Amino acid sequence: MGWSTDITHFSGVLDPSSNAPTPAKNIARFFGSIVQAATAWLPGDLLESAIHCRRRPKRKACLGRIRLALVEHDENGQPIEDVRILWECPVCEDYGVIRNWKGSDWDLSDIERDDGFWDSETLNVHLSDEEYLAVREALTDGRRLLALVIVAKAGATGPVVELTSSELGLLVKGVAEALKRAPRARRKPLRAVIGKLTQHLPADGSMH
Repeated sequence: MGWSTDITHFSGVLDPSSNAPTPAKNIARFFGSIVQAATAWLPGDLLESAIHCRRRPKRKACLGRIRLALVEHDENGQPIEDVRILWECPVCEDYGVIRNWKGSDWDLSDIERDDGFWDSETLNVHLSDEEYLAVREALTDGRRLLALVIVAKAGATGPVVELTSSELGLLVKGVAEALKRAPRARRKPLRAVIGKLTQHLPADGSMH
């Protein structure tokens, strides 16, 4: 039996002042990341995301990454009132549906990508899982930048962030600012992210 989640039940769980137990915070982060990725992606298109499955079958971490889609139409192409997010893990076969995401803490549907992104005019930046998690955490307060990162795809060796050249420049600046505020444990992976991003900048180092 899959998950049926009303994401509003987790509102405020991740606030600094929240007294919610750790398991509740962990599952809020998991479902929240799915909502962020689905709402930052193109509605109706399946995203093979870099988000790790949270399950531990037989006490071993599942190695699957979450597939997800925001569903606005039925099988006949007709709009549906109950716009929902569907997700699944292709490895352990965990799956679920998330509702009431519109206007929630994790809704990124108002963030628009550069036109060139949907035209496949992108650069691919390959990150490690540690780097991907560190940059996601560091950009929590920067919704525009978080929307660029949360839709990273599952690559053969780890997360792959696809960016237009102008988005690349924005992300370099944003991660550099986040590095100044980051706790010591997160600085090394954030520096690595900046290094990988800047490798894709033009030879003159400009960030348009």
